[in-house]
Amino acid sequence: MIKASFVLPVKNGSKFIANTLKSLLKQTEKNIEIIVVNDNSTDNTDDIVKRIAREDSRIKLFHNPVNLTGEAATRNFGTKHTKGKIILPTDADDPNNFTRAEISYNELRKNKADIFYGTLEHYYTETGKREKRFFQPYDAELLKYINYINHAGASAYLKSAFIKLGGYDTKINIGTDYDMWLRAQKIGLKFIGRDIILAQYTIHRNQMTATTIKNRHYWLRTIRKKHTIYNIDIKYVKKNARKEVVDFFINNPYYYKIWFNKNSIPD
Repeated sequence: MIKASFVLPVKNGSKFIANTLKSLLKQTEKNIEIIVVNDNSTDNTDDIVKRIAREDSRIKLFHNPVNLTGEAATRNFGTKHTKGKIILPTDADDPNNFTRAEISYNELRKNKADIFYGTLEHYYTETGKREKRFFQPYDAELLKYINYINHAGASAYLKSAFIKLGGYDTKINIGTDYDMWLRAQKIGLKFIGRDIILAQYTIHRNQMTATTIKNRHYWLRTIRKKHTIYNIDIKYVKKNARKEVVDFFINNPYYYKIWFNKNSIPD
């Protein structure tokens, strides 16, 4: 029985993908599969994945149809090919802790939860610096105001929950995971969080996350409007979020400008 399916979209990821795949193959939970979806790469990503897949049949390589674009569509496409009970979204440049699959599967099972999340370790490629990112226990009201669930790469969910939600919304370009968490809340899916580092979040010049604040405002406003979130209660955030979360979202001018700027809040 396949317990866990890693879904790994990649586009021109030849510099990092071998290291990430090796971290997945070293998982302490052996009943896994790794679904790699090559999103029309123009480098030698395909050759690297095929070479490693020849050594371990748990890696399965798929190719994104040309008419599919964006991370959401690629993750949906990959997840349709999974056979595992739980789904572990993964980025091509973010190596995973070897216990991620085992911890995620066990936490979901013992808590009878639909969605599990932990935290990340930031790794800055230019300086070599490493630092743990924040963690926030689950709070439904707080999630309406800020996306404290660090990153899809530190989350896991039942495949049955993914099916109930209809996957990621392909009309959204930035914040697809946040939109999915909000939809999950609305239909009563159960979240469980643990203050455990599950993966590395690699910060480098070629990240997909290198986008303008104007774009971030647009997509955050779009998501909030979709979920009828018109009032952002900053007092609630200050009172109920952990100090490290307040420091990140409120005391950091960059993220404050994203999450609490009037341009990110629908009229």
